[in-house]
Amino acid sequence: MPQHPDVKRKRVNDAHAHIGIMGAFNYYNNPEPINPTVEEYDGTKEFLQVFDHWGVERALSLPNYGLPDSKVAFKFNPMMAQSIKESNRLVGGIWVSPITKDAAEVDEALNKYAGSDKNIKCLKMTCLLGGNWDPSKWDEDTKKLHDKMVDVAKKNNYFILLHTSPGGGSDISNAFAYSRHYGKDVPYYYAHMGGGVSGQIKFVPEFLRMIKDGYKIYTDPSWSTGFGPRLLLSEIERTGIGSDNVLFGSDLPWSDFMGEYWKIEGVDTVSDELKEKIFSKNFDKLYGTR
Repeated sequence: MPQHPDVKRKRVNDAHAHIGIMGAFNYYNNPEPINPTVEEYDGTKEFLQVFDHWGVERALSLPNYGLPDSKVAFKFNPMMAQSIKESNRLVGGIWVSPITKDAAEVDEALNKYAGSDKNIKCLKMTCLLGGNWDPSKWDEDTKKLHDKMVDVAKKNNYFILLHTSPGGGSDISNAFAYSRHYGKDVPYYYAHMGGGVSGQIKFVPEFLRMIKDGYKIYTDPSWSTGFGPRLLLSEIERTGIGSDNVLFGSDLPWSDFMGEYWKIEGVDTVSDELKEKIFSKNFDKLYGTR
C-alpha cells in the first residue's frame, strides 16, 4: 500500500464512503457532461478493490449521490444492501431524504431495508438537494417525514448520518438544532465536521459541549480545511472530551484518500493513541466488530 517514507501507516477503517455509478452529467450547465469524481464503484468487487489499494480493513457502504436529482441515490440502496451481504468487511447505510416530495421513496426504502440486515447501521441524508436540518423551518409534512425516519432509527438502533456544510440547509448550526430537537437517545453523525472554515469554527466548541451534555454524536473530518482537524484533535486532548466520537471517513469517491488520511496523521501535536482511535477503534465501537 502507498506509504509516506517516514511513517508506518496505521490500521484504517473507513466510516464514510459511497457505492454506485452515476456517470457524467452537465453540472452547472457545462456544455459537455463531466464526471467530477473521475472514478465510481459499480458493485462490491470494485468497492473492495479501492479499499484493498489503500489498505482499509472495513468500511461503510453508502449510496452514491451528487446529481441534482434527489431521487437518484435511492437507486443505489439495492447495491448497498447487496454489498453488505457479499462482504463482511462492509456495513451499510440506507439512503433517505429530508424532502417531502421524496416521501414515497423514503417509505419504500424504509419498508424494504430497515431491519433487514444486522449490518445496516444508519440512515443517511443530505440537504444539498433541498431541505433544512433546523426543525423550526419545517412545515407539518416535513416534521412527519423526519419523525418517521427518527422513529425507524430508534427502533433499529441506527444512527442518523447528516451531511453538514458551512451554510444553507445543511449548516452545522441547523444540524445541532436537529439533535437538540430529537434528543439524547438517538445517535447522530455529522459528516464533514461542518464542511468548511466557518462551519469548523462553529462546530468544534459546540460538538464538545454537546458530548459533555450527554448527546451521542460523532463526526469525521472529511472535506475539512487547513486548521480544522488540528483544532478538533487539539481540543479533544486539551479537554479530555470526544476521543471516542471522531472517525476517519474518506468520502470516496468525492474526496482523496491520502489527503483525508494526512489531515489526521499530519497533526503531529496529538498522541498516536488518539489517532488510532480515529483511524480504526472508534469505527468498531460505532459500527460493531465483525
